[in-house]
Amino acid sequence: TGYSTDELLQMSIYDFIPDEYCNILIRDLEDLTADETLQKEYLFKPKNGNEGFIMVDMVKLEDDKYLTFCRDITHRKQTEDALLKSKERLLQTQNTARMGFWEWDLEADDIFISNQVYALYGIDKNDTRSNHEILCEIVHPDDRGNIHNALQGVIKGQDEYDNDLRILRPDGKIVWAHAQAKLVRDENGNPESLLGSIIDITERKETEAALSESERRYRKLVENIPVKLSHYDVQKKKYVYWNTVELWTGMSIDEWNSLSPEKHLSYIHPEDVPR
Repeated sequence: TGYSTDELLQMSIYDFIPDEYCNILIRDLEDLTADETLQKEYLFKPKNGNEGFIMVDMVKLEDDKYLTFCRDITHRKQTEDALLKSKERLLQTQNTARMGFWEWDLEADDIFISNQVYALYGIDKNDTRSNHEILCEIVHPDDRGNIHNALQGVIKGQDEYDNDLRILRPDGKIVWAHAQAKLVRDENGNPESLLGSIIDITERKETEAALSESERRYRKLVENIPVKLSHYDVQKKKYVYWNTVELWTGMSIDEWNSLSPEKHLSYIHPEDVPR
């Protein structure tokens, strides 16, 4: 509290507890019966004027007398508050990034999954099956074998798991996820658990698929147009594409790139050579 022993002996507990908490303490004391113990946290103001918290342990004796013990728990409350804010920020980040976390206890063969995983992939939190069964079921059948082998490899000490996979939601929709996993060992170096994260990448995959399809259609159009087209990379100083197997010279693109600029000019009619 910052007060000396002599100062405290001249004070009542009400002297360093704010008025709103004094009223709460008074009601608590009135409800306390003989030989009953009260343990409760209260806000208090130490001598320096800063607010803090104390834990009050109080026993009611005879003649309305009380035996009281007070402990300063300000640091603990500040730590708890910081952890709560950190958790809130983490949850906000997970929601924004569409990310979830999971942990596989290898000894108990039990898997914890965060609320974000339930929400992202449509898992019913009231499902009575184990999380192990649920996760195995939502992974696309074509990906289950690869994932199982990769995770077993991580458990055996191989590289960390870092891969894309497909999730089959209960509503039948297939979505994409990027999953990572890292092995945690106990103090003896034995595999203890797998810690992992999973993030929804469906939008990215759909964009990549759309771009790939657009490129395929464009290439098909260019390859079938009745005009010879080519693409020359100025920085690389070579042709990187043309729409026929052979150029008008009868050469492939690699053969043409192997020639010097002077040789290229020799294929042009003398009257058309730039001067």
